[in-house]
Amino acid sequence: MKRGSGRDFWRRAIVALILTMTAETAHVGQLHIKKISLGELIQRSTHIVIAMPDDPPSVEEQVVIKARGKKPPPYVRLVHRFRVRESLRGDLSPGTAIAVVPAGDALQERLHRDYHTKGLSRHAVVDFYETKSQFDDQEPRILFLAAHNGRFAYARNIGAEGLGMRSEIERQLGVNGGPLDDPRAAHVDLALRAHGNFGVYGDLREGLTAVKQHSTVRLTDVANGMRVDIVPRDGQGHEYQFLVTRAGTIEGFMAAESDTVLFRQFALRDVQGLHGGRNAYVFPDGRVVLQIVTPTETGLHERRFEMMLTKDQQESLRQLLSQHPPARIHIPMHPGIPDQAQPEISLTEHDGSVTTVAKWDDDRRPDFDALYSLFLRYAQQAQELKPVWEGRYASGWRAD
Repeated sequence: MKRGSGRDFWRRAIVALILTMTAETAHVGQLHIKKISLGELIQRSTHIVIAMPDDPPSVEEQVVIKARGKKPPPYVRLVHRFRVRESLRGDLSPGTAIAVVPAGDALQERLHRDYHTKGLSRHAVVDFYETKSQFDDQEPRILFLAAHNGRFAYARNIGAEGLGMRSEIERQLGVNGGPLDDPRAAHVDLALRAHGNFGVYGDLREGLTAVKQHSTVRLTDVANGMRVDIVPRDGQGHEYQFLVTRAGTIEGFMAAESDTVLFRQFALRDVQGLHGGRNAYVFPDGRVVLQIVTPTETGLHERRFEMMLTKDQQESLRQLLSQHPPARIHIPMHPGIPDQAQPEISLTEHDGSVTTVAKWDDDRRPDFDALYSLFLRYAQQAQELKPVWEGRYASGWRAD
């Protein structure tokens, strides 16, 4: 990347993406670009690091596409290689080598495969972040990453910033992963050390540096001080909300047991174009929405169900996610075969970050299979109920 303004880089990046998605892969009918803010980019990132390009800075991977009677071109994936210098969010240590694939890489591979094996040309919506601070090819930069099949993908397209945006990024992060050089964070830290003994609800007098090791912390400016929200990342323990006044006292303290909220959404996407399947969406209150899809002479037919998990089922789910966290599931990529199913599991965390992992149907991956089997049990249980909706399969529908 040559030095130039962030806006120039933004224009070049859009042009490059359009050329890639139309001229090279030629599998997108229409490309819609949606610009996102820094706050949205941060929200969608499981890891934010300062990193330098490694040697070599990038490599190409070719995925062979198999089709009966055809020799379709391979899907070519450009993988960027970096060496971590510092972590602002997440658990990557300095010196760690990381490989980063493009945002939406799994979708792009699927679109490429569908176009060259089935002749399908689909529309695509691409989220774009406009880089504000410039950096050269050999300079460190801030990367916004999402866990992806055991490695990383850019959280969204152009998931990178120059170091000139570091202070603003740390301000928006609150104190999550950043040092206490933000005056707001330092003010809250002093208040906690002086007044953070909340009795039966816990003692936070160790300060923010310790709290952020196990919890997500959000700081919000309000008229009479700073609102502080603290949520445990593993969903165990207490959630806190309180006001730190300008004088450094704590007021309006509230605490709630974080016993069921492990995530915003836990989902399975597992419908194959010819043979059907199921999609499932699990929410923190125990609500489950399922799409059971079967093939018919006129196309795919859907029955939609809703049910509530029992307390015991919710506890089993918590234990399973603790034993097999999606962010730690690593599944090497390899070519599939025509019409093979590829189930995809995603977990949306408290802070909005999303981890997605997928495998081919005939792969045996114990961690993935344990989560997948749970979804299959939910699907079997739901079919004993009356559908809440029935009709032609709505492939673009998502539960919320």
